[in-house]
Amino acid sequence: MRVYVDDEGIREQAQNALDALSEDYEKQILSVLNNGTIVEKRKALQLVLDSTKKSDFFKAEISEKALSSAITTVSDVSSVDSEMISLQLQALRELDKIQWTRSSALLVDFFTLAKQEFNLGLFTENEFVEIITAFTRLASLEAGSYLSTYLGELNKKFEETGSYSGPVVSAVIKNLGGLGNKVAFDNLLYTTYLDYSEVIVTAARDSLARLKW
Repeated sequence: MRVYVDDEGIREQAQNALDALSEDYEKQILSVLNNGTIVEKRKALQLVLDSTKKSDFFKAEISEKALSSAITTVSDVSSVDSEMISLQLQALRELDKIQWTRSSALLVDFFTLAKQEFNLGLFTENEFVEIITAFTRLASLEAGSYLSTYLGELNKKFEETGSYSGPVVSAVIKNLGGLGNKVAFDNLLYTTYLDYSEVIVTAARDSLARLKW
């Protein structure tokens, strides 16, 4: 049974049929996630998320599998297209909505990939800020060190090129302050010495004050 259809009437019939076949439902979806194209995977995930009969637990599990599949599919970041980006964001938003902290290890992998995709312009600033925030919420134990390292990378880039994304730098700083992990001390402190905007320097100082010792 193929679930990746566009016509709304057929799509609704497919949804009802899959809902009725509870034992086969997951097998059908997993088959698409494992073997389908990116477009098929995205539409299969959307069918699950649109279902009113499936639990949040089931939707989170499928979203986690979809995001994992999306990550492992990427062998070369330069080949990532808009459908892949849509699938990644679709799955991430559901995991964040349900606060699926079981996906913390996966979120580490996704953040690492998303940084590369953002550098290539595949995510907007707002989308990448959304990813940073979700990463912090869903992988709080790991996020501190990764975000601190990333802030160090952003600081180095700013020193070398004079350019930076205000929303992204601010989001990293804000989330580091929210985590309060002292591992961020050196990079936050160094941020205050650089010629960033006053808004960013002030945010770095505020986050420094929130670190837990």
